Amino acid sequence: LSGPWEIGLYAALGALGGAVAAAFLFALRASASLYSRLPLPRPVAMATAGLVLGLVTLRYPEIVGNGREAIGALLDRPWGAEHVLALLALRLVVTPLAVGSGTVGGVFTPSLFIGAMLGHAFGAGVRALFPALGAVPGAYALAGMGFLLAGTTHAPLTAVVMVFEMTLNYGIVVPLLLGSAVASLVATRLSANSVYTEALQRKAGEPEGGGAIDVLRVA
Repeated sequence: LSGPWEIGLYAALGALGGAVAAAFLFALRASASLYSRLPLPRPVAMATAGLVLGLVTLRYPEIVGNGREAIGALLDRPWGAEHVLALLALRLVVTPLAVGSGTVGGVFTPSLFIGAMLGHAFGAGVRALFPALGAVPGAYALAGMGFLLAGTTHAPLTAVVMVFEMTLNYGIVVPLLLGSAVASLVATRLSANSVYTEALQRKAGEPEGGGAIDVLRVA
């Protein structure tokens, strides 16, 4: 970190990442609750999620898949802020629908996708508002992946190690440590369960709001 302004920016992105991670967890919970109440056979439920995905793909083909290719394309050929924010918002809807409908798939890579889009949009905004700072949106996209992962898993050190292993860039470790800690704190305050303890809770049949220790004891 080269100065107080950069510390503040990564901390701010970490707080924003924690809030978005909590929103993602809420969307996953809401989608699972919705589909559990609808009297739809599993194939029909999955078809509804597929229909939404198909309609979105007509305008935003980058939303298809787990997001790995889109992240690579974003870092290779940066997109406009409007496009990036649209992809972020759509992923917050499409992935919970797919998971809630029973479609096979996880939320790890989609979390990285959301974080990359959030970080890139944040970095682009900083560069537009404060051009003298020389902000690089791609660097914030990498950091954003770690912050979203820390927020959804409530495991900041795991997020730091995973993103470092993907980038092998020592320069990003300190910003990742700072922002991931902030993201995890914010997300924990807004959502008591992580994406994994909440899944365990649903499988155990416990009511929402139970602690992670109780969930693990039941599991």
